Amino acid sequence: MKYYLLLISFLLLAGHIKADNEASAAKSKMIYVSSFDEAKGVSRRTGKPIFINFYAKWAAPCQGMDEFVFSDEEFAKYMDKNFVNYFVDVKTPEGQELAKAYDVRSYAYYAVVDCNGQMIQPIGSGAALPQFKEFVSISLSPKTSYVANKKKYESGKYSKKDLRNYIRSIRVAGIGKDFHRLINEYMGMLAPKEYLDKENWELLYYERDRNNSFFRYLVENKPQFVKKFGAESVNSFIGRAFASDVLGYATGDADMEALNAIGEELEKVGLPDTAKVN
Repeated sequence: MKYYLLLISFLLLAGHIKADNEASAAKSKMIYVSSFDEAKGVSRRTGKPIFINFYAKWAAPCQGMDEFVFSDEEFAKYMDKNFVNYFVDVKTPEGQELAKAYDVRSYAYYAVVDCNGQMIQPIGSGAALPQFKEFVSISLSPKTSYVANKKKYESGKYSKKDLRNYIRSIRVAGIGKDFHRLINEYMGMLAPKEYLDKENWELLYYERDRNNSFFRYLVENKPQFVKKFGAESVNSFIGRAFASDVLGYATGDADMEALNAIGEELEKVGLPDTAKVN
């Protein structure tokens, strides 16, 4: 994700990776409670869900989120208004226990839970603003949050909109295998002209399969997509779809015949040499 890489780049350039988690947390303008028990108590009294910041002091993305997101005053006010915020160092006993309970495997990682500690929405990575605000906002409604939509999907009683919301929550959660499987199901519910809807483009943009109906439709109707979403965004999407094959050639895993085939495809889709892949 490009925001993830930007956060790391900013950190390396600024030289601000610190060894002490308390110093990093101090950059945040959000109000944090001191323990998970306190967070659950405040959540019961206020009706607000709990936002857990799983912090690893050695992880650059965690440092970046404190540096560029949680230090934003407007965003901090939004979080304080809507959530009970809990910062936990994963090296502490409580941090280790919670990381195991919520199956935290990479950092940055966040979770929104209810007053009993039941998961509402996992957030599988950091992101720049305003995207990260969009990530946390979906947890505030059962219509858009992960666990609620998962239950609806598993019941078999869901609409196209329900499935779209479920896929969006899965992308935020970072559950890749389910995302790609459900994207294919969702595409089967769409008429080709619906690929041009903004809400669908925002989901399908993260699908890299060049063999599906969406990619073929986009290539055949590229001017319409460029007009609506911009050449940079459309070319970036196309470039990402070729990225793994191009990387395979760069590492010596593709032969000249395969490379020529890729070149012919790139020529057909009209991808400029200066296109960014992100």
